[in-house]
Amino acid sequence: MARQFLRRLFGFDYADDQPLPKATRSGLTNFYWDAVFSLFSDASSASYINLFLVSLKASNTQIGFLATLTQILTALAPLPGAAAAERSGRYRAHIVGPALIARLGWFALALLPFVPLGDYAIGAAIALFGMRAFLMSWLSAPWTAFVGRLVPARLRSSYFATRNFGSGIATIVGTLLAGQILSAAGSPLGYQLIFVMSGIAGLAATWAFARIRFDQPSAASSAPNAPQQHPMSLINIRRLLRDNPRYARYLLCNCVLALAVGVGGPFIQVYQVRELGFAAGAIGLLASIELASNIVMQRVYGAVIMPRFGELRVMRFLRPLTALVPFLWLFATNVTAGIPIVMLAGILWSGHELANFNGLLTVTPENGRANLIALHTFAVSLCAAVGPAFGGALVDSIGFFPLFMVSAGLRVCAGVLMLVLVKRLE
Repeated sequence: MARQFLRRLFGFDYADDQPLPKATRSGLTNFYWDAVFSLFSDASSASYINLFLVSLKASNTQIGFLATLTQILTALAPLPGAAAAERSGRYRAHIVGPALIARLGWFALALLPFVPLGDYAIGAAIALFGMRAFLMSWLSAPWTAFVGRLVPARLRSSYFATRNFGSGIATIVGTLLAGQILSAAGSPLGYQLIFVMSGIAGLAATWAFARIRFDQPSAASSAPNAPQQHPMSLINIRRLLRDNPRYARYLLCNCVLALAVGVGGPFIQVYQVRELGFAAGAIGLLASIELASNIVMQRVYGAVIMPRFGELRVMRFLRPLTALVPFLWLFATNVTAGIPIVMLAGILWSGHELANFNGLLTVTPENGRANLIALHTFAVSLCAAVGPAFGGALVDSIGFFPLFMVSAGLRVCAGVLMLVLVKRLE
């Protein structure tokens, strides 16, 4: 009984009555631990990137520039990454290498204070963060296509919901621990410590993923009469959109949402620090509460709500409601007032992100899925890159209030667009 309870609690109890091949079962277990270590790594440092730049005396414009640069690099990387993976059909090899290099970048950031760069330290930090974003985006398309074959379709909702529970616990621990380290050690030592911690956890995640031996050739490369995959071009992009109309409409809706979130999302933590005076520990506490809310609702969405209502209905309902998050922050005056806001954010985004990921796998056929996912990442990231650039200029000239109002309005528009254009996923 205790063993069964622990398996359910930490996300191993996802299978149904149909037996799984040994390679798939082992791969799902390693994929679980990859998520645990990866999310711990990201939570330990990625959540505090903007605060790190603030400690380096970066301006709002520079913080917005990093967000824009990250999105541009994120947009450029998936296309060559998908092309390389499609040519070989062996996705795992195109995931492990870039992930390893990207996670070694945390150690380079930890060494940054020892290098006498002066005012150039901000530029060096932005370059390192940009490199990490590029490499992690390079592997995103083969990663998603690989996962689409590793996780059986019938188990996706339950598996990702339960897998996210264990990784969510790791995220909370990482966020809280990093916040306490920053509060105790201060700057720059605190940031050096959490960057080293992120690097170690990231290497553990890469090791876990490398142990996955489930690596079948893609449908495109294994089928004898399958059409040959060509490098991305404007003509091929038009053909992909024309041949996959459901995917094209789904892509347009996600592009509008990315623009909406990009306008205000990167500046919420900046607002908390510069307008509300929150310390790093308080921000870490709020992030942990949001993650706890996200974890609980992931289980509810995956086990109860989505099997009953489906991914599309969940997205249609939750997408416009995300507008409440930037809007409500305008009325928060202290950490206590922020607690219900972050809880609401966790409830809304947990269901939306799970439904959106499963929906993307549904609207992309297995043949050529990596190219379609790369195009999705490319287009969404370009739209997301416009938001922080516009938001950084707006907040410096006018303030946070119009910035958050614009972001909220665009999120409502993204919800209406999903309701009008996407009628079904199946």
